[in-house]
Amino acid sequence: MNVRKGMQMKRSLFCFGMMVSVCCSSAAERVWQATGDGAWSDPANWGGGVLPGASDTALFNTALSADAVVTMDGPEPLVGAIKVDAADSAFTRAFDGAQAVRSNEFVKGRAELRGIWASTYKAITGVGMAAGQTAWLDLTGAAVFSATNQHALYVGNANNARGRVTVKDQARLSLSAVDTDFGISPGRNTGSVGSIVQEGGLVESTGRFLPGYYGYGAYELLGGELRLPYGAGNTRYRLAVQSNSTGLFYQRGGDLLVATNGLAVAYHFEIGSGNNNAAAVYYADGGTARFETQLRLLSGGSSVNPCYAELTVAADAVVEAGSTVYLRSPDTTLGGRTAVNLNRGGTLRAPALLQGKNGVSSLNGDGGTLELMRSSEYATLFEGLHAVTLFEGGMGLRFPGPSGAIMTGTLRGPGGWGVAAVTLSDGGSGYLAPPRVTLAGGSGSNATAVALIDHASGAVTGAVVTCRGEGYDENDVLTVSITGGGGSGCTGVASLSENRAGPLVKSGSPRLVIYSQPDFDGEYEVREGLFLHSSRNAGSPRVRGVRVSGPGAVFQNGSGTAVDNTPEKWDLVNPLATLTLGGDWGGGEVVVPCGAEDTVYRQHYSALELAFGRSRLTTTGYTPTNGAALILGTINRDPGGALAVTTTTNLNVTVSGDLSGFAFGATHPVVPAASVGVTTELATLDAEGRIVSLSEYDAGFGSDSNLYLTASASADGFAVNSVRVDDGKVLTLQEGGTTVVGSGVVLARAGTGGFTTLSGGTLTSGNGTDLILTDFHNAIERRNVSNGKSGLVADTRLTDNGTVPIALFALGRTWDPAAMSIATGPAVELTRTDNTYSGGTYILDTALAVAGDGSLGVVPAQPTNNIFTSGMAMLRAPATSATVTLHRNR
Repeated sequence: MNVRKGMQMKRSLFCFGMMVSVCCSSAAERVWQATGDGAWSDPANWGGGVLPGASDTALFNTALSADAVVTMDGPEPLVGAIKVDAADSAFTRAFDGAQAVRSNEFVKGRAELRGIWASTYKAITGVGMAAGQTAWLDLTGAAVFSATNQHALYVGNANNARGRVTVKDQARLSLSAVDTDFGISPGRNTGSVGSIVQEGGLVESTGRFLPGYYGYGAYELLGGELRLPYGAGNTRYRLAVQSNSTGLFYQRGGDLLVATNGLAVAYHFEIGSGNNNAAAVYYADGGTARFETQLRLLSGGSSVNPCYAELTVAADAVVEAGSTVYLRSPDTTLGGRTAVNLNRGGTLRAPALLQGKNGVSSLNGDGGTLELMRSSEYATLFEGLHAVTLFEGGMGLRFPGPSGAIMTGTLRGPGGWGVAAVTLSDGGSGYLAPPRVTLAGGSGSNATAVALIDHASGAVTGAVVTCRGEGYDENDVLTVSITGGGGSGCTGVASLSENRAGPLVKSGSPRLVIYSQPDFDGEYEVREGLFLHSSRNAGSPRVRGVRVSGPGAVFQNGSGTAVDNTPEKWDLVNPLATLTLGGDWGGGEVVVPCGAEDTVYRQHYSALELAFGRSRLTTTGYTPTNGAALILGTINRDPGGALAVTTTTNLNVTVSGDLSGFAFGATHPVVPAASVGVTTELATLDAEGRIVSLSEYDAGFGSDSNLYLTASASADGFAVNSVRVDDGKVLTLQEGGTTVVGSGVVLARAGTGGFTTLSGGTLTSGNGTDLILTDFHNAIERRNVSNGKSGLVADTRLTDNGTVPIALFALGRTWDPAAMSIATGPAVELTRTDNTYSGGTYILDTALAVAGDGSLGVVPAQPTNNIFTSGMAMLRAPATSATVTLHRNR
C-alpha cells in the first residue's frame, strides 16, 4: 500500500470516528418535567429548557396525579423517539397535535394518541418493554400513526413484558407501505403478553402479521377495518410462530382483508406454525374476513411435541378464502392436531376444503355453513379427512354455483356425551388478552372452548364452547384450566350433555351427490337444488330422517339410472327414518326412481310428515314394465301442507299403518290437500292403502258423503266429508248450526264465470287441522281488479270446531309464472268480517281477498304471527279504507 494513501485513510477513519462520537454524544434523553398539561414547544416543560431534537429521545416518566395532555405544535422538528416510561399506570398521558418521529418506545404506563405521529424511518415501535411491567397505547378519535417506511409494531417487545394497543373511533394505524420483514407482532418476545384490540378505525400494514411470535399474542378485531396487503417475499401471515408460542386472532366484528395485490402468492395465511407446543386459534363470531391467499392450519414448522391449530367460524361471521382451505399443510407432514369448527350460523366460504398432508384433523359442524364456490364438480369433497362430525346443530353445505359436488368422504355423528357449556366460577383479573381454555380429563376427547374478556376491567366475562367433543361419560368431571393472557384467578366448570347427530343441510341449485354413509345417524335436509343419494353404494342405514323444503328442493332416493336400482339397493335410506316435506321454506319434492328391468324399486319410511307448502312425490327412469313404490307407515299433516303424487303409472304411494289420522270418510276416505296428478280430483285410498284419485262421488249431504255439486243447491244437513263445486255454482249452508266438512276440503273447479260461492251459515273443518278452500280457476280476475271477479267466495262464517283451533288454508293450483300475472289465476275471497277461526291463515299459490281484519279470524296474543304464505301467494286488502293488520310473513 502507498504510505501516503495509508496515512490519508487512517486520517479519514479517525475523522469519521470523531464524527460518530460527536453525533452519539449529542443524542440525549430530554425529560418532560411538566406534571400536568403542557405544550411541546414550551422549553419550560423540558429538563434544562432544551427541546428534544432529531437524535434525541423525548422521555415521559414523571408521575401524574391526573390524566394529562401534551400538545404537539406541528410536524417539525423531528424527534428521535417518544418514550413513555411512566412510574404508574393509573393515569394516561395523551398526545394531541402533530409530531414527526423516528420511532416510539412505550416501556410501561398509559399513553394515548389523539393527534398525529408521522415516521418515514425503518424502525420498531415497541409497546411493553420491561419485564413484569405493562404498557398501554390507545389511538382514539381521529388519531393517525403513519409510519410508512418498513416500520414495525411489536407489542410485548421484551422478555416477560406486557403491552396492549387499542385502536378505536376513527383512528388510523398505517405501517410499512412497502414490503418489509417488519410488521405487526403482538407477543413478540419470550414470556411476553401482547394484545392489539381494534374497536374501530383502520389498521393497515404491508409486511408481516405475526400474533404470538415467541410469546402470547392476540389480535382482537371488534370493529373497523384491518387491511393486510401482500408485499412480496418478506410477507408472512401466521399465528403462533415459534415453539411454545400462543397466537390468537379473535374477530367479533369489523372487516378483514388479506390481499395479494395481484402478485404471485408465495406465502399463505397460516393458523399455526406446527412448531413444538405452539397453539393457534382463529375465532370469529362476527364481521367479515376475505383472504385472497390460501388458509392453512399447521403450516411451516416441524413438530415433536403436541401443537394445536383451530379455526372456528360462528354466529354472524363470514370467513371467505379465495383459494383452498387446508386442514393441514399440503407440503409438510406435521404432528399435532387441527380442527375447523362451523358453529351457530357462521359461514366459511372457499373454492375447496382439503385435508392436505396426513395427520389428526377434524371438520366439526354445529350449526354453521360451508359454502363451496367451485367451478367444476369433482369427487374430492371431504375425501381423506380424518373426521367430519356433525354435532347437534348440524352443518350446511351451500353451492352458489355453477357446480355442485360429489361427496366421497364420510359423515358421522358424535358419540357419548360432550361439553354443553363452560360456566365461570370466578372471572379473575388482570387479563390483557383472552386466556386459553383447556378441557382435560374424563373418558372423552376433543372438547375445546375460548374465553372472552372485558378490556376495561381485565376480567374474563365468559367462555364459549367451540367443539363439544365426544366420548365422555355423563358422570365425568372435567378439569377446566384457564391460562395465559397476563391475568390470573379465573376458574370455571364444564357441564356435559348427551351428544346427538345434527343434519347435513344442502342449499344452492347445483346438485350434491352422496354415496355410502354407514355411520351417519343424523338427518339429510334439502333446502334448494338436487340432493342425490346414489344407489351405487350401500346407502345410509342409520340416518334418522330426510327433510325437503325450499325453492327447487329435491331429494332423489336412488340413482336416476334404473340399472343401479337393483333389489339389494331397496331401502337405500334407513326404513325407520321419517320423511318430512315442506316447512319454513315451502314445499319439497322426493324422487323415487324405478327399479331395474321389470322390478319395482322400494323405499320404506316410518312416517311422512307433511308441513306447510306444496310438496311432490314423483319418479324417473321408468319403462312400461318397471316401477317404484314408496311405502309410508303413516302420514301426519300440519296446517297448510299439500301433497301431489304426480305419476300414476310407475309410482305407487302406499300407507301401511293406521289411516284414521289423515284420511277422512268411510266410503271413499279423502286425503286432505292431496292430489294425483294436476287435476281437480280429490285423493283417496284404495283397499291396499295406495293414494289414488277419487272418481266416485255421492249425491247426498251426509257425514260420509263426498259431495259433487254440479248445480247451485242448499245444504240439507250440517255434515259432509268433502265438497267439490262446479264453476260459478252456489252452495247455501244451513242456518242454526255449524256445517262440518269432515276432511276439511272444499274445492272449486275451473271455468270462466268465477264466483263459485259458499253462502250463509257457519263453516268449519273436521280434520282437526285446517279448513281447505281450494280454487282451480285459471282465467278470472281477482277482487279489486276490473270486473271484480273472484274464484271461490266464502260468504259464510268460518269458525273453530268447538274448542279445536282450525286454520284457514287458501290453496290454489300450481301457477305458470310465464303465462299468468298477479291479476289472473286462482283466488279465494272472504266476505265476512265476523270469522272466529283461531289457527292462523295459510296462503299457498293463490290470492286471498279479504273484507277486513275480521275476515282473518282471531289473531292470537302469543305468538303474534298469524299469516303464512308460500309459492305464488298474495293477500289482497279490501277496496275500502279498512286496514288489514299483517303479522309475520314467511
